[in-house]
Parts: sequence; structure tokens; C-alpha cells
Amino acid sequence: MRRFLRRWLAHAQGVALVEFALVLPLLLMLFFGGFELARYILITQRVEKAGYTLADILTQTTPEAIKDPANFVAVFNQYSTIMTPYSDVTMQRIIFTSVTKHAADHNIYIDWQEAGGGTLDNADTVSIVNHKQGGDIVNGMAAPNTPAPFNAGINDLLMPGTSQLADPRAMADGENMIVTEVFFFYQPLVNRILGSIGIDIGPGTIVRRTYFHPRNGDLNQLT
Repeated sequence: MRRFLRRWLAHAQGVALVEFALVLPLLLMLFFGGFELARYILITQRVEKAGYTLADILTQTTPEAIKDPANFVAVFNQYSTIMTPYSDVTMQRIIFTSVTKHAADHNIYIDWQEAGGGTLDNADTVSIVNHKQGGDIVNGMAAPNTPAPFNAGINDLLMPGTSQLADPRAMADGENMIVTEVFFFYQPLVNRILGSIGIDIGPGTIVRRTYFHPRNGDLNQLT
């Protein structure tokens, strides 16, 4: 019996298989985690690019051209092009808002608001200008016909954590600004696999906002 036990303890067959089984979860975590991290970075970069590109396109539009709804459709369609191959209209949304500081009362008003570029309408797809979800913006207007002032908490409404628009005095009387809000719902491809080994990379909405001044005249009126 002692001889058998010594032979059994000294037996090395199957050691490599046991070691592989022990390190397999770590290997899977490194492989799939690296893959998902790279995918997340690529999507985030595309969302950031979309925000700046779409804002740049819109703010180069003339006041006359912006009144044509087809021009908005053309800008919205660029989002899918930029996000390729990650484009999915059910996962994305854009909200454009025009705000102007009125000389009469020195308050900042919403001129108009347009949402499009996708159908995403979750709790995170909310405009910080008027706190409405993309799907709640009726006919593209935040306040049809009559601009609505928002004076209280202007820093929280437009640029949280910064001083650029800490109060209405940060904008000059008559100044027009376009707020572009880009939303993309990130859904991990390997969440179930990583979850099985104790790593949870849950879905979430990537949000990027830009603040541009129009280049060819104020964009504060729509048809």
C-alpha cells in the first residue's frame, strides 16, 4: 500500500490538463476582456467623432438652408455612416438644440429642438437643455412657436462641472449656440461569457455633447 501511494503521488500524467483548467478562466478573461475593451474604445471614438462632425456640419448651414427639413434628414443620416460597422438605428439618437440669449431680458431661451438619427429612447437619452427624452420631443420642437426661458440652474442644464455657461452672462446678448447631444447604447457582445467567470461588463448609453456657434448666421428659426 505504501509503495502504491508513493507511485501515485509521484505520478505526473494529467498535470498539464489540471494546470490548463486552473488558468483557463484567466485566459478567457484576458482574451474576451481585451476584445471587449478594444470594441468599447472604438465605439466611443466613433461617437465622439460623430458629435463633432455632425455639430460642425449643422453649424456651417445657413439660416435659409436650415429651414428645409431635408437638410436635417441629411445630417441625421450621417450618424449611421460614421458609426459603421457599429451602426444600428435602434441603438442611437441625436438631439440638436438651438439656444439664444435675448437682449430684451438677458435670459437664455430655447429656440428649437430636433431629435433624429435613430430610435433610441431609453432613460439616458435625455436632453440636458430641457430634460426631455428623444421620443418626448414632439414634432422636433421643445417649445412650439414660443421659446421657453430657463434661468435657474443654467450650469446644470448646459455644461455641468464647467464654468463656460455658469450663468446667462457667459453668453452675449443675441448670441446663438447649437447644443449637439449624441447617444449610443453600448451592448457588450461577450457579456454572458465574461459573466460566467465573474466579470460583468453591463450595457450602457454612451453620451457625448458639443457646443458650437453657427458660422454663417444665427440658426434660431425653423419653418
